[in-house]
Amino acid sequence: MEGMDIKMADLKNSCDYKIVSVREQCEGQEANYLSLAELMDSKETDLRNEIQDLKTKMADPGKEDTRISDSVLARVENLEILCNSSEKTVAAQCLSVEEKLKVEQAEAIKDLSETLEDKLASMEDRLTTMLVDTSINSPSGGLQSDINSLKGSVQTLEGRFDVLDQMCTKECSANLVL
Repeated sequence: MEGMDIKMADLKNSCDYKIVSVREQCEGQEANYLSLAELMDSKETDLRNEIQDLKTKMADPGKEDTRISDSVLARVENLEILCNSSEKTVAAQCLSVEEKLKVEQAEAIKDLSETLEDKLASMEDRLTTMLVDTSINSPSGGLQSDINSLKGSVQTLEGRFDVLDQMCTKECSANLVL
């Protein structure tokens, strides 16, 4: 029975490690996404400020020459085009990162689910085998209570797995809204 306890502890540690790993990966991807969004906002603000400065210089004839050169107007138009194109590019990159995050999170959750389900099925098979063996070999009730305890542990792990699956689904949905 100590072997089963050790295996249950190993299973729990493995699940906890994978949960932490998936969570860290999600947080890293989210940080990259936020950094990219901040960079886009900063560049857009800089370009808009430069456009506004040029428009102000053009509108104030007392400080600047009343004749506006064609090159200044061309520069303002180029800045506006650049600003609009940068905005579209960053939006496309954000969508790409978002889709990549969705796929990676879905794969990680799927892998974790499959691993956990396989381990739980294996444990249930072992418990069933042990139950059959003990019912044949021993009328003792002590071993039966150990088996019931292990079944309870397996059910607890299944419950935790369901909660984790729901949390990951909610986090993925929340990250997509951002």
